[in-house]
Amino acid sequence: MPQFPTGRTPWLPPVDFKLHHFPISTGDAVCGDQWHDGAMPDPSSHVAENMRFYGDMRFKQLTLFMAAMTAIAGGIMQYAPARWWIALAGLCITGAMWVMEVRSTLYAVATCDAAPRAWPLPKPKLFPWLTASLVVLLLYAGFYLTWLICLRTWCPKCVTFYVGAAIGLMLLAFSLVNYWDRKAFWLNRK
Repeated sequence: MPQFPTGRTPWLPPVDFKLHHFPISTGDAVCGDQWHDGAMPDPSSHVAENMRFYGDMRFKQLTLFMAAMTAIAGGIMQYAPARWWIALAGLCITGAMWVMEVRSTLYAVATCDAAPRAWPLPKPKLFPWLTASLVVLLLYAGFYLTWLICLRTWCPKCVTFYVGAAIGLMLLAFSLVNYWDRKAFWLNRK
């Protein structure tokens, strides 16, 4: 009988996990942490679920990023006197989203490596290095460079351009080092 760390809670009835049986296609695993007859779930189903989660999360991040860039571009057009500050906000948002994308990509790759049978990768014949992750990385780098150019154009004497350029180089190094470490995955050479 499961109990809370502080002891039995009198207002909650005891839960018998074997009573809750919601079978799915494998017949072993059920919803959440509830197992049928103590059987462990099929690990490949959890890996596939994690891959769907990371794919969905990355798509949502990209959607949020594009919405933010659209709002920032609209703000620059509508509020010209504050365009430098708006471009600075765009630079910060782009940098933050860039880090989130690289980290979530690395987690997705690790999940895919956990069970390649559950999530097989296609073997492209032409340009195997041209992956969606690389294209999204180039998108972030392009927006970051655009905001840097805007900062330099609208305030040539400001030091923020140099600080932003240094941070941009660190982001690029961060991405390349982390992606290079997993180059077999990106080049589909497994």
